Amino acid sequence: MVCSEIIRLRNEHDRQYLNEIKKEKEIGDALRASKFLTKTQLDEIIHWKFDSDGRIRANELRLVKSIDDQTLKKVSNNVFNSDTNHDFERIELLRGFKGIGVAVASVILTFYDPENYCVFDFHVYQEVFGVRPEYATAEYVNLLIRLRIESKKCGVSTRDVEKAYYRRNCTI
Repeated sequence: MVCSEIIRLRNEHDRQYLNEIKKEKEIGDALRASKFLTKTQLDEIIHWKFDSDGRIRANELRLVKSIDDQTLKKVSNNVFNSDTNHDFERIELLRGFKGIGVAVASVILTFYDPENYCVFDFHVYQEVFGVRPEYATAEYVNLLIRLRIESKKCGVSTRDVEKAYYRRNCTI
């Protein structure tokens, strides 16, 4: 996708999802300030990610209910203090918690570091690679590699590129 289209589609996305963008920034600011994730924030992230699917949202919330808050804070702090050269490990550490799959891990990382991460969504993956994902960590890492190249080329965040692909897939 050319840079002008990425910027146009990102802007359209942001106009459509004002409340979601506000919540994303609020949680992201808190994560960057504390350098850890709390169970309350995890619940908010799950509500954000699965807003349109109450069945999945309820199941995810049930699964993460048993997570120990102190353990979550410690592991997420380790994740947030490692760098993008360790994408696979970061994702797998988060996936070690019951109820956190690749999709939720991607939101956590994106809220914390939107410059380098994006939300793993089938719309985006399908738009980029032409197939639906299996939601494997390797697929997400491959998506990151691809979108980071475009983000650097266009001078925007990886999250911005992802928003553009999401918008393009959902409006065709």
